Formats: sequence, C-alpha cells, structure tokens
Amino acid sequence: AVLSPGAIDPEALAALLLTVAGAPHAPPLDRAAALARALAPATIGGVRIAPAGRLGSGWLLARERRALMAAVPACRNAMWDGRFRLTGLPPKPHPGLLLGALGPDAARFRTRTGPPALVAQTLPCLRRDGEVIAVPHLGVGDSRWRVIFDPRNPAAGAPFSFG
Repeated sequence: AVLSPGAIDPEALAALLLTVAGAPHAPPLDRAAALARALAPATIGGVRIAPAGRLGSGWLLARERRALMAAVPACRNAMWDGRFRLTGLPPKPHPGLLLGALGPDAARFRTRTGPPALVAQTLPCLRRDGEVIAVPHLGVGDSRWRVIFDPRNPAAGAPFSFG
C-alpha cells in the first residue's frame, strides 16, 4: 500500500497493516494511533513502513521480510503468508513444487518499472528444487500459474446487501 503524506485515521492504518501483514489480528491500536499521527519509518505487526521513494512523496507499507511464513506445497487454493492464494495451475503434474517468498532472488527480476525491492522480495513465487519457475505478479513463468492477493482480513469489507 502507498499512503499519501500526512496523518491517517488510526483505525484505517490498523486495517491496512492487518491486510498487508495477512495477520489474524491487528497490531495494538495505541501503536497504530501513534504512527497515524506522524508516519515515520517503522516496523509494526509484520509490516515495514518506509518512504515511498520513486512511487511518490508518501509512505510505502510492505510485508516485513523477516515475518514472512515459510513456503507451502503448491496445490490449487494453497494459501501462503495469510495473503496469497494459488488459483491457477498448468495441467502437468507438479510434485515438489513450493509456493513462498521470492526473497533475494528478486534482484534477478528487477526492472525500472517493477515494484520496489522492498515489495518484490515479499512477492509469492513458485519453486521446484529451489529454482524459481514462476513469479506470477511479475509475469515470469507459465501464465497459467495464477496467484491472487486474498488476505484473510481485507482492509475493505466484503460486499453485502440488505435482505
């Protein structure tokens, strides 16, 4: 997430932190409130807050690398890091395939228009025998590998209607 400069509502910031972290619970509201009054570089609840850099004059909220979950076996609907779901698979068998963080391999896929390194390192990738075979969010690998951002606690609630 990229935030504009200036203050933000503490509850809105807590909701964004919860979504970006993929966490089951928001960080303490008093800590979020202190940051909301004056955003500054910090880590909170599995999220790193840093200047947005080339993305603008605001702040970047990105998943904290050291808080990432371990890779999981890649199968349809596999959920990784409380944020990403594997929804598309090529038809051939894929034993030993793992869904996890791109990590330091992000440098191999860096482009001028791609996400900042802080974000790219935390993107999901598919690995077989330790080798990156797909990074769907960067368009790397078979296009049938699809991973969607599906956080367990989205910042905006699900649509609803009155009965």
